[in-house]
Amino acid sequence: MESANKKDDQTNKEGESRENNPPSDELGLQSIPSLKRRASHAGTWYSKKRGELDKQISIWFETSKLEPRFNRRIKSIIAPHMGFSYSGAVSAAAYKYLSTYCRTRNVEFLRFFIFGSSHHFYTNKCCLSSCSALETPYGDLTVDRDTINALMKDNDKDFILSDRDAEEQEFSIEMQLPFLAKCTDHVPIKVVPVIVGSLDPLTLERYTSIFGKHFESPENIFIISTDMCHWGSRYKYTNYNKDDGEIHSSIEKQDHEAIELLERHDIVGFTKYLHEVQSPICGRHSLEMLMNIISSSPQKGKIRTKLAKYGQSVAVKDFSESCITFASFVTVIEE
Repeated sequence: MESANKKDDQTNKEGESRENNPPSDELGLQSIPSLKRRASHAGTWYSKKRGELDKQISIWFETSKLEPRFNRRIKSIIAPHMGFSYSGAVSAAAYKYLSTYCRTRNVEFLRFFIFGSSHHFYTNKCCLSSCSALETPYGDLTVDRDTINALMKDNDKDFILSDRDAEEQEFSIEMQLPFLAKCTDHVPIKVVPVIVGSLDPLTLERYTSIFGKHFESPENIFIISTDMCHWGSRYKYTNYNKDDGEIHSSIEKQDHEAIELLERHDIVGFTKYLHEVQSPICGRHSLEMLMNIISSSPQKGKIRTKLAKYGQSVAVKDFSESCITFASFVTVIEE
């Protein structure tokens, strides 16, 4: 389980400046060996013992409620990437929909595109994994190298390959893997990990076009790994409206403005919100890409997104404190 000092270390890391440790963009497709990404945050950010982890996630599933009209074909999940002691219950509220979907439908195969944020190196592109397997306490997940190679071949100037060290240092994708492994333990799956950099509008439009084609495939599900607001002097963000009451209430009200925009797939409103509020949402570019994809989908009239659960790491009452907030969502297609 996570120790208290490890949790403090985690919060510090999320607030630190990014290191100048870019991935390699010089790896040839034919030169990639068979690499496994280790579960580098197991034992600190979540339990590395399968039995202990499974019991914990099962309890969160039991206490999560499903809305029947969202028990449909899942197209995306949005979930946080903090340590499980902070955000595990929030993530579970969304992943329970996936678990139910996999158990109650005749699912033969699923491919998951997992979009994580880059916390430890700067890039203005998307990075694709150079690994062939992703370790979890439940067993290894298979990386879809055929899809990654096709993305690199067809869009060679748009992507770079990350190296294993960079992937293991980054936590945003890894924090989705235990939930994914548990939900799909009896379903064949492959995973396409994507680390999303700082994207300008034109680059974002380009990736929307590239990944939008994959979104339409029935076997593909997108997972967006993101926290919400990073509040406190350590994050250089202390926006507060005293009319909302305690600081944590002000933060929650501000977050719910973004949540409502995400549920409506209101990309114009969300972009305006980010500009006006300046809320440091680490997965903002992945969220913008997802909303752009949904808005341009031929099935957009049938696509629905719902907040599954919201939470805060600390209920802040004083400016000396800090917190990270998080929300999980499920997106489905009404059939």
